[in-house]
Order: sequence, then C-alpha cells, then structure tokens
Amino acid sequence: MGPRNLLWNGARPDALELVLLALALVVGLLRFVRLGRWSLWFDEVLTWGDAHGSLGGLTNDVGYVLVRWTVEALGGEPTETALRLLPALAGFAAIPLTHWAFRPLAGGRRAALAALVVAVSAWQLQWSQTARFYTLVQATSLVGAGVTIRGALAGSWIRAALGIAVAGAGVLFHLSGAIAAAAIGGALLFAPP
Repeated sequence: MGPRNLLWNGARPDALELVLLALALVVGLLRFVRLGRWSLWFDEVLTWGDAHGSLGGLTNDVGYVLVRWTVEALGGEPTETALRLLPALAGFAAIPLTHWAFRPLAGGRRAALAALVVAVSAWQLQWSQTARFYTLVQATSLVGAGVTIRGALAGSWIRAALGIAVAGAGVLFHLSGAIAAAAIGGALLFAPP
C-alpha cells in the first residue's frame, strides 16, 4: 500500500472533500490562539505538580511525563503556553485523524465534515487549550478507531483487535481511554462495518 493509498484509502478525494478538510484545518488553528492568555486553573496547576511529584503512583503517568518534557523543551518555565501546547497539538491532530479514521467507513465528504465538526467543537477547543490529557486520549482513540475500521473492512480481525488495543492505550493519558476502547470493541461486535 503506497503513501497515497494509506492517506486516502482508495478513492481519490473530490473538491468538496478537500475544501471541507482544508476549512477544518484552518479553523483548527484556533487551538493555538491566545493559548497563554488565561491563567491556569486548579487542575492545570495539579498537572504540573503531579508531573514532578506523583509519578509512579498514577495510572496515567505518560501524559504528565510528556507535558513535563514539552515544558522543558520550551525552556523549562511552566508558563500557561508551555503547559498547554501538547494538548493543543493533540487537539489539532484530532482533526485530520477524524478524517483519516472514518473515511473508509463514511466516505470522504462525511469524514471531512466530521473533521470540521471536531474543529468547531467548543468542547474540543476548550480541552485543547487546557493542560489536561483529554485531547491525547481522543487522538489515541481516533488512531485506534481508524486501525480497527480498516482491519474489519479488510476482514483482518487481528488488525481490528490491534486497533482496539491502540485505542485502549489512551488509558496512559486518562482512564477514559478504556471507555473509548470498549466502545470501539462494542461497535465492532454489535454493528460491524
């Protein structure tokens, strides 16, 4: 499977699909606007504290470690922008991941429209601008969903199961990753593509 096939999964995109996807990506840039303007709220402060003091005792250490590494890569000062950059990047990545994940099942235009819905989602925008890990779980779940869908459509239950496991890896960021994996697995069992 060549790079073009991996991205578009078969049919070439038409103009409307590309316009919707481009619009979604442009709107998605809102995640980076005024990222450091608002002061940290209590949970965000705890993110920074837990990134230094509680590791090893949490079930989702990976998110804390990644936020700490991001802050260190940006100079080490835990500014609002530095703490929120990784969730903003994951929130932005969720937009093309939505398109990629659902295109084989829903078609290009619907998948691009779904990406646009994610881009304008107030919930997704809020969590993209918060030093918490919900957008990391969402991005992981979308990769898992995309792999699961492609595996199921190809009749490869091993690939489908791998996709569910990838979605389940979202628990490394937040326990809600387990719910996403269970939902993807349940959808595969009760409403296969």
